[in-house]
Amino acid sequence: FSYIIDKTTIDKTYWKCEHARKLKCKGRVHTDYINTTLLYENDNHNHSGNEVSIEIRIFEGKVRDRAINRNETTQAVIDNCLTNLSDYAVARLPDFKHIKRNIQNRHEQNDLSKISHDKTFNRIPNKLATTKRNTTFLQYDSDPAFAHHINKIAALAFLHPNDVGQGFDDLFNSLPQILHPLLNYFENTHPTRQTGPHCVSTVLAMLTGKKPEDFQGKMNTQDPCSWSRVLQPYGMKLAYCPMDVRKLKFYMDELIAFDDLFTLSYYTTLDPKEILADPDNAGWITGSHIVILHRNQIIDPVLGRTTPALEHECNDYHTKRIFRVVPCDYVRGF
Repeated sequence: FSYIIDKTTIDKTYWKCEHARKLKCKGRVHTDYINTTLLYENDNHNHSGNEVSIEIRIFEGKVRDRAINRNETTQAVIDNCLTNLSDYAVARLPDFKHIKRNIQNRHEQNDLSKISHDKTFNRIPNKLATTKRNTTFLQYDSDPAFAHHINKIAALAFLHPNDVGQGFDDLFNSLPQILHPLLNYFENTHPTRQTGPHCVSTVLAMLTGKKPEDFQGKMNTQDPCSWSRVLQPYGMKLAYCPMDVRKLKFYMDELIAFDDLFTLSYYTTLDPKEILADPDNAGWITGSHIVILHRNQIIDPVLGRTTPALEHECNDYHTKRIFRVVPCDYVRGF
């Protein structure tokens, strides 16, 4: 079945069947505001579904998107969008001359410069050197020194994990300022580094490739169920691993043997009496921290780099929580 937007609110999108007006169909679907999680669906359709119609709608959407956002030839747009389209859907498509005309009209609206097929051309059109946000996309065309600096940044990937931080700082101090935004991008995404007391949101950002700010205010740092809930739109959730308060080093070998992905929370005091103490008037007992265990490496949001699991300081601290990161359709988890 196909749906169209009926209305939206601050946290939900309400969809109605595409035949709601024509056939008075009562089929409805509710999703979250970013349209990634299905919250409600009824089966009150008074007609049968049509998979071919859905395929055609997807095809039309792809054609429209590529014609607007890609600088491709008309035939290239069609060829790319026909991929994986069933024979039944192809048979139902309009005449290709009409599809081509629509693509060409979209191209004219874009006003994109034509791609040069001359290998000796000496100037890139301004429109192809600027992003749709009007920021400079092409900053250097042919500059050996610039290319050498870029290779230095790429070489960070070949350093030992413990040396990446120092290597990054050395590059930041020696490279031209024009490259600092690129270095900042590298620091923020490979991997994300924690800023401020937001270790839980930073770990969630590392797992999903998003930013910590995307999770702050959407989950409770003391409620792991809320962590699992915000991971589900990205195809993941958390599964509880039985444990007690013994130090993490007593679990580490077994966890490494799973060769999988875990989150490890531990208390940041070495004094067991503090862990077992009564809370103060504000409910505070003692501090804690969370890191990611991926196979045999610890990814620490404070350090912003990986460390061999058996060498990380967490081994000497008492365990608070251990969760395994599993697919959202996994039989266990919450």
